[in-house]
This record gives sequence, C-alpha cells and structure tokens, in this order.
Amino acid sequence: MMKKIIIGLALLLFTACQAQESVSKINGITLEAPPKEISFETFSKMKQISPSSIALIPYAYGGSITNPILQYNHSYQWWGETVKGTKKCVEYADSLGVSVMVKPQIWFAGGKYTGDIQCKNNEDWESWEKKYTDYILLYAKLCEELNVEYFCIGTELKNHTIQRPDYWRNLIKQVRKIYHGKLTYAANWDEYKYVDFWGKLDFIGVNAYFQLVGEMAYTQKDIEQGWDKYLAEMKTIVKKYDRKVIFTEYGYRSISKSAYKPWESYVKRGYDEQSQEESLALFFEKVWKQDWVEGGYLWKWKTGITSNNQNTSYSVQYKSAQELVKKKYSE
Repeated sequence: MMKKIIIGLALLLFTACQAQESVSKINGITLEAPPKEISFETFSKMKQISPSSIALIPYAYGGSITNPILQYNHSYQWWGETVKGTKKCVEYADSLGVSVMVKPQIWFAGGKYTGDIQCKNNEDWESWEKKYTDYILLYAKLCEELNVEYFCIGTELKNHTIQRPDYWRNLIKQVRKIYHGKLTYAANWDEYKYVDFWGKLDFIGVNAYFQLVGEMAYTQKDIEQGWDKYLAEMKTIVKKYDRKVIFTEYGYRSISKSAYKPWESYVKRGYDEQSQEESLALFFEKVWKQDWVEGGYLWKWKTGITSNNQNTSYSVQYKSAQELVKKKYSE
C-alpha cells in the first residue's frame, strides 16, 4: 500500500513539474540604457510589472550605414551603454532575483536602420567584422564572468546576416568557447526567415514589429487575422530548425493605429493608450500562448518616467497597458 502511495505522489509531482514547465515563459522587459548611473531603488521599479528577466543594451556607435565604423565602451557614451553600467545593472538584477539578457546593439547616425548596413567591398567588410567580433566577445566574456543567462550576438543586421552568413557561424563558435549560457540573435520581423544559422543558436530571436494591418481604420479582428499569416510562417521556421522563438523585442506605441507599422518610432499620431493596450492584449492572447514561444522582452522601460505625461513612446509606464502586462507576467 505504501509503495502505491509513494508512486502516486511521485506521479503527481512529475505531472505538476511538467505543467509548470509547459507554461513558464521569459516574461521580459528591456531597460533603456540610463544616461547616468542609477540606484538600485530606481532599477527595482521595473518590478512593478513583475518581469522574470531584464534585457540590457550596451550600444555601439556605428557611424554611417554605407561607411560603418564601430565605437563602444567609450566615456562619452551613456552610463548604461558601457561595461561599467552593464555590470552594475546585472548585479542589480541578481539582487532582484531576475535573469538577464545582454543584447549588444548598434546605433547609426541619424537613427538609420541597422539592417541597411553595407560595406563597399570584401576588404571593408572584413575590417568592420574584426571590430564587431571584438565588441561581441568583450560582452560575451563579461556575461560569462557574471553568469548572465542569455546573450544576444547581434540585432537587426539584415544585409550582413544574409550576405555573409559564414561570418556569423564563425562568430557563434568563438562566443561558445568563452560563454556557456543561452545564445540568440535578434532578427527583424522581415529578416528572421532568411537567417540560416538558427540551428547554431539556442533560440530564434525575433523583433516582433510585424505589419499587421493597413493604414485605414481597422478592428481587433483585422489584427488577429494579420497575425495568422505570421504565426504560420514562424511555426515553419520553428519546425525547420527545432528551436523555440524568443521575441527579443515586442511592443506598441501609445498612439492611434498602434498596430500599423509598429516599428515607426518617430511618426506622429495622436496619443492613444487604449490602442497600445488593445494591441498588446491581442498579442498576449494570440501569440504569447503558442507553445513554441519561449517568451520575450517588452520594449521598453525608461528610468526617467515618473508620471503619465502622455508620451507616445513604447513604454507602458503609468499607462493602462502597465496593469495588463503585470497581470500577464504574474500568471
């Protein structure tokens, strides 16, 4: 009798663990790199939405799209973009009991789209790639030193990943030699299908600014139907490479028609926090629940926001969407 009870309890425990694992997600938020050093108290305010993971972005300056350079970890940069700032924020995250993804990213002059990067010839590409490798390995070593759980080897470099995939395979090998956490790459929503080295990484990383609807007035049903196409496409890539998806970025601005061209971070449309909340709600209902979605990182948390000043950014702070995200992340 006792043996049956023990076996029964073991089965119940196994089933409970399986159920917990099946619903567990990376409930992430991206911290906008703070311009100046912040305190633990300021950092800890992100707990208002109950994240399980925080993404940190040590930016590099890329110069011109067609004549790229690479400068990083310089004194002129924001504190949160440097090794010093990144290290302190990882320590803060450890104190909060949340995981970290370090996600190096390039900012080109004028905010030009990184996916359009283009060197003139092979020699220029190789010169730039040497600098990029040094940049990535610097932060890979830091992540290994600090036991960072996730590391992203690049963000939205479409032209480069498509034209020179062998470079990326070699970079992954170099990173794996010094870093033993989980790896991904943050492909733009119109890029990830053309990346052919997902099998060398642990996750398929997608920045989820998908074009879901047209410019005309639309309904929630229209957004839902817009997702159907992209979900089918992502599922095909998931099966091909046997990897789950992490949304390395996702989010919507608090503007009218927030689901229309959500990557447009500077376009001016009227303040509308309800539109932001509705687009996020449908994302959670339609996309987040997919069993091949590992989770993702909401774009983004700004340390300088202290009230609802009706800013039209992606931030959900002091907006109706904040409670929505908190509720979802607390499930």
